[in-house]
Amino acid sequence: MQKSTITTFLITLGILIFCTAAFAWLATTIYQTSKRLTTVLQTLNNDQVMASDQQVLADLLESTQADRLELNSYVVEGENGTIALLSQVDALALALTIKLETNKLDVVPAGRKPYDALQVMYNFSGTEAAVQSFVVALENIPYTSSLTAIELTKRPATTEGPASISGSVTLLLTMVKL
Repeated sequence: MQKSTITTFLITLGILIFCTAAFAWLATTIYQTSKRLTTVLQTLNNDQVMASDQQVLADLLESTQADRLELNSYVVEGENGTIALLSQVDALALALTIKLETNKLDVVPAGRKPYDALQVMYNFSGTEAAVQSFVVALENIPYTSSLTAIELTKRPATTEGPASISGSVTLLLTMVKL
């Protein structure tokens, strides 16, 4: 081989090695850049999904606000709510001319739940119509509640007064812990 052929071969070999190294460096750089770009795109996608989910939740909160307020009104809230409810029951009994006496007022703990139950036991007496209206009003009280026990005794009319009904009722109410 001639010297010029060897020189040309070495120069060509050097260019080939340089081009191969440059290609490897470019491939590595492109791969690393694509990984970073993929990470950034995933982060942007996650942010868009979170923003979309937050908007859906905000819309849901806004659209259900009236329903939540109405549902909230069916639950006795703390001591003030309890006092207001007991005052309403007393006012109802007074309006219906019923003698009303609170026998028992207990909070029944519900453990780790965000509410307790309030158990109220009343003794009452009045005319048949008044007692019937009172019991119906207790059954339809606008709170989450139930009548767990009711006992009625009818007294016939005597010379001392007209017929009357006496009884007791136990009311169990849901009460939010504050």
